[in-house]
Order: sequence, then C-alpha cells, then structure tokens
Amino acid sequence: MHRTQSDLLLELDQRLRFEKLLVAISARFINLPPEQVDDAIIEAQRQICEHLDFDISSLWLCSNDTKQQMCLTHLHTPPDGPRPPADMDAAREFPWVYRQMMLGRTLNIVTEQLPPEAAQDREIRRSFGVKSAVNI
Repeated sequence: MHRTQSDLLLELDQRLRFEKLLVAISARFINLPPEQVDDAIIEAQRQICEHLDFDISSLWLCSNDTKQQMCLTHLHTPPDGPRPPADMDAAREFPWVYRQMMLGRTLNIVTEQLPPEAAQDREIRRSFGVKSAVNI
C-alpha cells in the first residue's frame, strides 16, 4: 500500500500528540504527594485509553518475594465495563499470561487467538470483554 504525504503527516501529527500527552502525564508525577498518586494513575490511564481508543487499561504490581505475585492495582474501563474482583491475582486468574510475563516476554494478545493451553486466560478475558491487549 502506498501512503500519501498527507497520510504520513497525519500519522506524524498523531504520534506527536501522543508523545506530548506522555510528557504531560510524566510531568504530573514529579513531586506528586503520595496520597495523590493513585488518582493520577487512574487519570493517566483514562487519557491514554481515550487517545489510543482503547477500552481497558490495567496496571499490575509485581511482588519481589519468592512467590512473585502480580496483583491488579489500577483499572480503567468504560463506565459500563466489568469490575474485577478486589484481589485479582494474575497467577490465579491468567496462568498462561502470567508464566509468559515471568519469563520477561512482551505479549501482543488477541483473546480469540490464544493457544489451547491458555483456555482459562481466554475465558476470563472474554468475561471482561477484552478483545486484545499488549502486556509489557
């Protein structure tokens, strides 16, 4: 496919606007009082989702202990989106993805294309309406 100069300029403008958003979000966290961090994360997730036209953004905390748990700490979904359980643990809920993440892999996942060994992950993702995701 041949891209026109106007297509390239539009893509460049979109990339520049996203980079400006990331700079603004990053600047907000400088000297932010600890009691305001959670709200700032949630707002950042909302802005990124709106900019990229994503439905869901989740942030997981990895523990440093020998269990290496990954627990959901922040979630942005549409107002009518599903609400996760209060203590969602990646190893329990998404065992296949969890194993891949613990190996240091970045995953670009389409729910319906997950391998057979990820059946539980697929079902839970379906229940939350997650069609695709990037896991870093």
